Amino acid sequence: MDDTDTTPPVGDFQIFRYEGGETVVTSKTTEPGALQGSFVMAESIKGQAALSSKTVTVSNLDGSTVADSEDFVAAISSAGFTNIEASIVSSGEFKGAIQIKHKLGGEIRAYDVTNTPLATAGFSAATAHSYGTFTANSSTLLDNLYDVPAGATEDSTALPATIVFSNFKRLSYTASLSAPTDEPADGTLWYNTNLDADIMVHNGTTFKGYLEVYSDTDPNGPQFSATEPTTQSDGTALANNDLWIDTSDLENYPKLYRYNTSATISSTNTSNGTTVTTTGAKFELVDKADQTTEDGIVFADARYHTTAEAKPGNATGAGTASSIKDLLSDDFLDPDAPDPSLYPKSILLYNTRRSGYNVKEYKNNYITTTKYPGSGSTGLGNVRQSNETVSNYYPDRWVT
Repeated sequence: MDDTDTTPPVGDFQIFRYEGGETVVTSKTTEPGALQGSFVMAESIKGQAALSSKTVTVSNLDGSTVADSEDFVAAISSAGFTNIEASIVSSGEFKGAIQIKHKLGGEIRAYDVTNTPLATAGFSAATAHSYGTFTANSSTLLDNLYDVPAGATEDSTALPATIVFSNFKRLSYTASLSAPTDEPADGTLWYNTNLDADIMVHNGTTFKGYLEVYSDTDPNGPQFSATEPTTQSDGTALANNDLWIDTSDLENYPKLYRYNTSATISSTNTSNGTTVTTTGAKFELVDKADQTTEDGIVFADARYHTTAEAKPGNATGAGTASSIKDLLSDDFLDPDAPDPSLYPKSILLYNTRRSGYNVKEYKNNYITTTKYPGSGSTGLGNVRQSNETVSNYYPDRWVT
């Protein structure tokens, strides 16, 4: 150590955020062929520090010399992994490509041994992000796929072209009550600190603005308070299906309640200990884990604008968010909104794209005629809005 050196010690570091859920990497190589060969793949195991490694051998199951996607998927399936699964993408832009996932959201490391089955299938150093970087919406690089960093147990210097499937993503964010005023760079994170929420409801056919279905509920939308409301926000009486978000418990945000004028209310007679059940009005907690019944709620990106404000014409960027009050009486949905046909009448949709108190990522060219071509026919244009063209939509979006 040089005691005369007064230069402050400075270290470089990069913060990553765990994305949650499964670790999923989808190749952009459709219908790959000549996949015969072998590769090593190692998976993280719950409760175990070391990765569990296996050699996967891909051969043609019908006896010929050339292996295809089905053979590749079958080889991974038969290798005996605990958490790794592989499949072939069945629809969309990359139909026919191979998808690999770790079902617990863990890590996978892999490298080719004989021939290049991984690289040929689209999983290689050439399609991986450099570790410590991330290029959002890349046309060539795969989300959640990185070069293995030097210094790791199985690093890229010891094992050339080693790649890592990871559910950690580089963290770079802005905390603000409002979206950045200048158009953000692709991949920018915005921590929206607003306590507001756009909640839609299923009317039996599609998701609608809350007031379109429940016209006598609060004209300003969900109420936010640490104590249970006794009236609507304008002082009028509470109505069936009014919404309240409890701000006294932000660790479980959003803790959402729905007013039920015919709720079952149980109480205990203090004199004899008998339980008495009556019918009355009360706020009932919405079960956030229930995403299938009429009493449940779905959390997903659905929209950022009303019908009128979503289609400015030749505009760029993502535009300014429509007010919660305006959204209450509007039924516009972005094309990536959940499919209403999969959900029952009366289930709620918590629109994470417009609602606050979450982290959003800016995506350039997220809604374009390339991704949603044409109009007027089944499967074309905005499938959530009678297949209208998206050519006059804002092209960018905030995505959660």
